[in-house]
Amino acid sequence: MIYNHILEIVTITQHVKQEMEAHALQTRPAECCGLLAGDGHIITSVYRVRNEADKPETRYFASPEDLLAAMKRMRQDTQTMMGIYHSHPKSRAYPSKSDVELAFYSESIYFIVSLAEVETRAFRIANGEITSLAIVIAEAGGE
Repeated sequence: MIYNHILEIVTITQHVKQEMEAHALQTRPAECCGLLAGDGHIITSVYRVRNEADKPETRYFASPEDLLAAMKRMRQDTQTMMGIYHSHPKSRAYPSKSDVELAFYSESIYFIVSLAEVETRAFRIANGEITSLAIVIAEAGGE
C-alpha cells in the first residue's frame, strides 16, 4: 500500500456528515455502509444500505437489492454517485487491507467514519494507492 499526501478536497453538506455519523452510531457494533450522491461537485445525499457481510463487526458488504434501489433513486433525482461510506466501530478512520482490496470504484470517494476516534475521513483508493482528501463542509446555502 502506498500513502499519498492530501491532493484533493471533497465538499459535503453538514447534513451528509451528520447522517453518516448517525448511521455508524445506530449500527454499531456492526459496520454501516451506504452511498453518497450529489451534482458532481458537492455531496448532498446519503443512501443507507444494509450490511450483509458474514462478519459485519469487521467487514461490510452492501446489499445488492439496496444498491440497486439507491441507484434508481439517484437517477430519479438526477444525481451522480460520488462516494461510498462505511464505518470502523473499533478502529481508526483509515482504509484496512480489505477496504483497499474491495475498492472497485476508483472514481468514487471512500469515506470512513471511525467510532474509536469519532472522526470522518475521505480517501481515493485506486490500484492499491490511498490518497487522503480534505473534507470541506458546505455553507447552508450550498445544500
